[in-house]
Amino acid sequence: AWSSLAEAVAPDVTLLVMVAGSEGAASRTLAERHGAAYVETPNQPLGTKWNAALRLAAASHVDGVICLGSDDLITAPAILALAQGLRDGHDLQGFEDVYFAESGVERLWHWSGYRDSRRGETVGAGRCLSRRLLTRMDWTLWEDARRRGLDASMMARLKTASPFRYRGLHRVGAVPVPARRRAPGG
Repeated sequence: AWSSLAEAVAPDVTLLVMVAGSEGAASRTLAERHGAAYVETPNQPLGTKWNAALRLAAASHVDGVICLGSDDLITAPAILALAQGLRDGHDLQGFEDVYFAESGVERLWHWSGYRDSRRGETVGAGRCLSRRLLTRMDWTLWEDARRRGLDASMMARLKTASPFRYRGLHRVGAVPVPARRRAPGG
Protein backbone atom coordinates (compact mmCIF):
# COMPACT_ATOMS: atom_id res chain seq x y z
CA ALA A 1 0.00 0.00 0.00
CA TRP A 2 2.78 2.47 0.88
CA SER A 3 4.63 1.80 -2.37
CA SER A 4 1.55 2.55 -4.48
CA LEU A 5 0.94 5.70 -2.43
CA ALA A 6 4.59 6.75 -2.94
CA GLU A 7 4.15 6.26 -6.70
CA ALA A 8 0.95 8.31 -6.67
CA VAL A 9 2.63 11.36 -5.08
CA ALA A 10 5.91 11.15 -7.03
CA PRO A 11 7.68 13.17 -8.32
CA ASP A 12 6.19 16.00 -6.22
CA VAL A 13 6.81 14.20 -2.93
CA THR A 14 9.34 11.61 -1.86
CA LEU A 15 7.52 9.52 0.71
CA LEU A 16 9.65 7.97 3.45
CA VAL A 17 7.99 5.71 6.01
CA MET A 18 9.34 5.54 9.57
CA VAL A 19 8.23 2.65 11.80
CA ALA A 20 8.72 2.32 15.55
CA GLY A 21 8.11 -1.34 16.28
CA SER A 22 8.17 -3.48 19.38
CA GLU A 23 8.11 -7.06 18.13
CA GLY A 24 11.79 -7.56 17.33
CA ALA A 25 12.78 -9.30 14.12
CA ALA A 26 9.16 -9.82 13.02
CA SER A 27 8.26 -6.13 12.91
CA ARG A 28 11.72 -5.11 11.63
CA THR A 29 11.51 -7.60 8.75
CA LEU A 30 7.99 -6.50 7.81
CA ALA A 31 8.91 -2.80 7.86
CA GLU A 32 12.11 -3.26 5.89
CA ARG A 33 10.40 -5.54 3.35
CA HIS A 34 8.13 -2.59 2.55
CA GLY A 35 11.00 -0.09 2.37
CA ALA A 36 10.37 1.59 5.74
CA ALA A 37 13.08 2.83 8.09
CA TYR A 38 12.79 1.02 11.41
CA VAL A 39 13.61 1.57 15.07
CA GLU A 40 12.94 -0.98 17.83
CA THR A 41 11.32 0.47 20.95
CA PRO A 42 8.89 -0.75 23.62
CA ASN A 43 5.22 -0.29 22.74
CA GLN A 44 4.59 1.58 26.03
CA PRO A 45 4.76 4.32 26.90
CA LEU A 46 3.47 5.60 23.56
CA GLY A 47 5.14 8.99 23.97
CA THR A 48 8.56 7.34 23.96
CA LYS A 49 7.61 5.17 20.98
CA TRP A 50 6.38 8.09 18.86
CA ASN A 51 9.39 10.24 19.78
CA ALA A 52 11.68 7.39 18.67
CA ALA A 53 10.05 7.39 15.22
CA LEU A 54 10.40 11.16 15.09
CA ARG A 55 14.15 10.98 15.81
CA LEU A 56 14.41 8.47 12.97
CA ALA A 57 12.78 11.05 10.68
CA ALA A 58 15.19 13.75 11.92
CA ALA A 59 18.13 11.61 10.87
CA SER A 60 16.59 11.25 7.39
CA HIS A 61 16.69 15.04 6.80
CA VAL A 62 13.03 15.27 5.80
CA ASP A 63 11.29 18.59 5.04
CA GLY A 64 8.29 17.62 7.12
CA VAL A 65 6.57 14.79 8.95
CA ILE A 66 3.01 13.50 8.64
CA CYS A 67 1.96 11.65 11.80
CA LEU A 68 0.03 8.44 11.11
CA GLY A 69 -0.61 5.53 13.40
CA SER A 70 -0.63 1.90 12.32
CA ASP A 71 -4.40 2.01 11.78
CA ASP A 72 -4.51 5.38 9.97
CA LEU A 73 -4.90 5.82 6.22
CA ILE A 74 -4.23 8.86 4.04
CA THR A 75 -4.91 9.60 0.38
CA ALA A 76 -2.49 10.87 -2.26
CA PRO A 77 -4.42 14.17 -2.68
CA ALA A 78 -4.16 14.75 1.09
CA ILE A 79 -0.39 14.17 1.03
CA LEU A 80 0.00 16.51 -1.94
CA ALA A 81 -2.04 19.21 -0.15
CA LEU A 82 0.15 18.90 2.96
CA ALA A 83 3.33 19.01 0.86
CA GLN A 84 2.09 22.19 -0.84
CA GLY A 85 1.39 23.67 2.59
CA LEU A 86 5.01 22.96 3.61
CA ARG A 87 6.22 24.69 0.44
CA ASP A 88 3.93 27.64 1.28
CA GLY A 89 5.59 27.98 4.69
CA HIS A 90 3.01 26.37 6.99
CA ASP A 91 4.69 24.83 10.03
CA LEU A 92 1.69 22.90 11.38
CA GLN A 93 -1.17 21.56 9.29
CA GLY A 94 -3.78 18.94 9.67
CA PHE A 95 -7.34 17.93 9.10
CA GLU A 96 -10.19 19.34 11.10
CA ASP A 97 -12.39 16.36 10.25
CA VAL A 98 -11.83 12.67 9.69
CA TYR A 99 -13.49 9.54 8.34
CA PHE A 100 -13.54 6.30 10.32
CA ALA A 101 -13.91 2.98 8.53
CA GLU A 102 -15.06 -0.19 10.21
CA SER A 103 -13.30 -3.03 8.47
CA GLY A 104 -15.22 -6.09 7.43
CA VAL A 105 -18.64 -4.41 7.41
CA GLU A 106 -18.10 -1.64 4.86
CA ARG A 107 -19.21 1.08 7.26
CA LEU A 108 -17.79 4.60 7.16
CA TRP A 109 -18.39 7.50 9.55
CA HIS A 110 -17.53 11.15 9.21
CA TRP A 111 -16.50 13.09 12.32
CA SER A 112 -16.63 16.84 11.74
CA GLY A 113 -13.98 17.60 14.36
CA TYR A 114 -13.74 19.10 17.80
CA ARG A 115 -16.66 21.24 18.94
CA ASP A 116 -15.49 21.98 22.50
CA SER A 117 -12.54 23.98 23.81
CA ARG A 118 -10.41 22.25 21.14
CA ARG A 119 -12.56 23.65 18.30
CA GLY A 120 -10.40 24.38 15.24
CA GLU A 121 -7.68 21.97 16.39
CA THR A 122 -6.66 19.33 13.91
CA VAL A 123 -7.16 15.64 14.59
CA GLY A 124 -3.95 13.78 15.39
CA ALA A 125 -3.96 11.46 12.37
CA GLY A 126 -2.42 13.26 9.43
CA ARG A 127 -0.91 16.20 11.33
CA CYS A 128 1.96 17.56 9.32
CA LEU A 129 4.84 19.48 10.89
CA SER A 130 7.65 21.32 9.14
CA ARG A 131 11.30 20.53 9.77
CA ARG A 132 11.69 24.12 11.01
CA LEU A 133 9.07 23.60 13.74
CA LEU A 134 10.34 20.12 14.62
CA THR A 135 13.86 21.47 15.02
CA ARG A 136 12.56 24.17 17.40
CA MET A 137 10.89 21.37 19.37
CA ASP A 138 14.17 19.40 19.42
CA TRP A 139 12.33 16.62 17.55
CA THR A 140 10.31 15.75 20.66
CA LEU A 141 6.55 16.23 20.34
CA TRP A 142 5.21 14.05 23.14
CA GLU A 143 5.88 13.62 26.82
CA ASP A 144 7.90 10.40 26.94
CA ALA A 145 5.86 8.96 29.83
CA ARG A 146 2.55 9.54 28.00
CA ARG A 147 0.50 6.35 27.56
CA ARG A 148 -2.59 7.94 25.99
CA GLY A 149 -3.87 11.35 24.95
CA LEU A 150 -1.01 11.90 22.52
CA ASP A 151 -2.93 14.38 20.32
CA ALA A 152 -3.55 16.76 23.21
CA SER A 153 -0.01 16.22 24.53
CA MET A 154 1.45 17.26 21.19
CA MET A 155 -0.72 20.37 20.96
CA ALA A 156 0.19 21.42 24.51
CA ARG A 157 3.91 21.11 23.70
CA LEU A 158 3.47 22.96 20.41
CA LYS A 159 1.91 25.93 22.19
CA THR A 160 5.32 26.49 23.79
CA ALA A 161 6.81 26.89 20.30
CA SER A 162 4.54 29.76 19.22
CA PRO A 163 4.48 31.58 16.93
CA PHE A 164 4.30 29.32 13.88
CA ARG A 165 2.22 29.22 10.71
CA TYR A 166 -0.84 26.97 11.15
CA ARG A 167 -3.39 25.71 8.66
CA GLY A 168 -6.40 23.47 9.21
CA LEU A 169 -7.79 21.56 6.24
CA HIS A 170 -11.28 20.20 5.74
CA ARG A 171 -12.22 17.20 3.59
CA VAL A 172 -9.05 17.25 1.51
CA GLY A 173 -8.63 14.05 -0.45
CA ALA A 174 -11.76 12.60 1.11
CA VAL A 175 -13.15 9.43 -0.31
CA PRO A 176 -16.70 10.01 -1.65
CA VAL A 177 -19.17 8.20 0.56
CA PRO A 178 -22.67 7.19 -0.52
CA ALA A 179 -25.25 8.95 1.67
CA ARG A 180 -26.62 5.65 2.99
CA ARG A 181 -23.22 4.81 4.52
CA ARG A 182 -22.80 8.03 6.49
CA ALA A 183 -23.34 8.07 10.19
CA PRO A 184 -26.18 10.21 11.52
CA GLY A 185 -25.09 13.84 11.61
CA GLY A 186 -22.16 13.11 9.24
